Amino acid sequence: MGDEKWSFEVLEAKFLTCKGAKKWEHAEAYANLLRVHHPNRIDGWINQAECLCELHGAEKAVEALLLDEERFKQSARYVYAIGRYYALANEIQRARGVYPQGNKDGWVVKGRVS
Repeated sequence: MGDEKWSFEVLEAKFLTCKGAKKWEHAEAYANLLRVHHPNRIDGWINQAECLCELHGAEKAVEALLLDEERFKQSARYVYAIGRYYALANEIQRARGVYPQGNKDGWVVKGRVS
């Protein structure tokens, strides 16, 4: 089974299996493997944020997503996830502050979790 065990499809299937079983610690491990082996795909970061939200709260999910703001700031899924986890953390003003900038720099994410 060589390199196939690190393929996106295999890791994602394992993540989804653990998520479905609500085995969040295991799901987070597979999300981290997605981030390591497929660093330019947003899926690992989004999946990790979901696990962190379940395990430690929405604030931790936002913190993790904001670590890679520069890499993914043009992704609508990324911006949506930040707004979602801000809202789940009852940071409604910060959730509203995630908006499209409309310039060459892509999206702007205002605010940080303190």
